[in-house]
Amino acid sequence: MHTYVIANFVVLKYRKVETKKLFKDLENFDKFGIPKNLKKVSRIVDVLCTGIVTYGGVGYVLFSLMGFIDYENCIEKDQIARNNIAQCGFTFKISYPYDVTEGALLYLHLIFEMSTSALFIFGTQSLMSGLPAVELINVRIDHLADLLNVMMVEENNDIIWRKLRFCVMYHIHIIKLTEQVNTYYRPGTTLVIISFGIIVGSTLLAVFEDCTILTVACFFGIAGPVGVLCYSGQRMYQKSLAIGDTAFGLEWYNCNKKIIKDIQFLIMRTKKPLTFQGAWGLGEFTLETFGKLMSAGYKFTSLRTSIQQ
Repeated sequence: MHTYVIANFVVLKYRKVETKKLFKDLENFDKFGIPKNLKKVSRIVDVLCTGIVTYGGVGYVLFSLMGFIDYENCIEKDQIARNNIAQCGFTFKISYPYDVTEGALLYLHLIFEMSTSALFIFGTQSLMSGLPAVELINVRIDHLADLLNVMMVEENNDIIWRKLRFCVMYHIHIIKLTEQVNTYYRPGTTLVIISFGIIVGSTLLAVFEDCTILTVACFFGIAGPVGVLCYSGQRMYQKSLAIGDTAFGLEWYNCNKKIIKDIQFLIMRTKKPLTFQGAWGLGEFTLETFGKLMSAGYKFTSLRTSIQQ
């Protein structure tokens, strides 16, 4: 997963020490062993991060440069539809309080658009650096489930109890890592949850009014990273709940009271699922949250359309 580490260091350079510590803890499997699916998941995450970061970076730069590359066409579009510009860097159909059709103001405006795109690149890379962090939690949850499933093959209650205690400690370790990940990413994910509905609504408006390759690509460039991260957060939510089902499915009724008590303790802990969270109770990154954000974007699009009419 070298790609996400590089992207994370570049984007969050000012938090370099915290970044190193976080990923050092996430990539340390010495105490509880290496999950069998770690390499497979790492390859998938690396490809996703490389693709999305490249798409976001290269795509937004090219989009911003469109005003320079196709100057005359951009001016013509601006003159035809002054308040409904969907290309040449004017992606979000914002009406500016100055004339950008000619002279130095046009170039200043295009520079402003490029700086805006740079912020989107920053946000995309920051957000995607959270994907491997979540997936490194998910592979540990899978590993814990595997350990629980093979625990009861032993006939000796003392051996079973020691293995169960190991699993309990492993689960506590996973909870602490999740809290560490949430603390680190919470400021950035909070901004995403707050702004995503408006941004997606703006890009949807551009798609509805002028459906071109550029507007569609911009929409997917914004919605895609958040959708991927919400899907990963959904996996964390479901897998953490499934640990309780796995523990309940063990043949605990054939064990002594000490083992039964620890299994009950593990099941009680899993009643509160692990989530990738935003701050101030704004919600978790799950598919349900993604649906709500997309719905908010659509409502924003409808509102803007009504106002324009």
